[in-house]
Amino acid sequence: MKKKEVNFEEIIKLRLDDYLSWRLKWFNNFHVPRGKKSVLISGLPGIGDVGRISVEYLILKFKAKKIATISSPLMPSKVSITRKGIIKKPEVSLYAKYDKDKVIYFLTGDFQPSEGWPAYSFTDALLKIIKKLKCDLIITIGGVTSIINEDDRIFCFSNDYAILKNFRTSKMITEPETFMINNIYGVAGLLVGLAKDYGINALCLLVETKIEPPEPNIKGAHQIIKLINKKLSLNIPTKDLTKDFNDMKKKYIGKIESLMNFLNQEIEKEISDDSKPEKERDKIYIG
Repeated sequence: MKKKEVNFEEIIKLRLDDYLSWRLKWFNNFHVPRGKKSVLISGLPGIGDVGRISVEYLILKFKAKKIATISSPLMPSKVSITRKGIIKKPEVSLYAKYDKDKVIYFLTGDFQPSEGWPAYSFTDALLKIIKKLKCDLIITIGGVTSIINEDDRIFCFSNDYAILKNFRTSKMITEPETFMINNIYGVAGLLVGLAKDYGINALCLLVETKIEPPEPNIKGAHQIIKLINKKLSLNIPTKDLTKDFNDMKKKYIGKIESLMNFLNQEIEKEISDDSKPEKERDKIYIG
């Protein structure tokens, strides 16, 4: 009896695909609602954290339900730590808000693969999920670096001209000719670029973000939410938006001031110790 030849290349590929596959975990017995339009809004870590701040705000505002998590060995080799000191593995989470006539999905997380093959693999995995969710539109949010940041200008790009034209009718959108953007890096750009292969329309909203000093662009996130609120008819009262983001900014400024006060006290202590006579400093014991 003739032995069957073994294709080692195929075996290696299968094992590699199994190891590097993106792991999807569903929650709450999730099922895709029928007969409803659906949109996915993605905000992952990036310049000024504009995307993550915007999407996390919407998740909290609408009390969206967590429906899935996505993880993989292709994620960055680091973990996140909560305020209580709990370590979390790198993953991206998917949330859903259900309305009578539509479903809005939110995608966010602490990390994203940013370069080369991992970024393409992640985007491809996301698009397969988005296709199963029957989304009509994908909106990605990110920041674009700027030396001068006076107005938090918003730029809009899309893989579909009709959608691009619709969003650019808003006075909040700046024409790209006034600010040269040739490339969009990371998942915010790839998701829009590759979505057409899956028959999904998508657009990317970028907020001008000052790179110095490096800090969360809360004002820019506020502008993005105002635009999305109007275009998607989310019906968030303008007063609520203004109050929520003012509170967010105050909390952030409070944290920075507390940190600066602590650092100033430590510097003053070191200066005070250095000014002491040498014999007096020798008595100080640090155990």
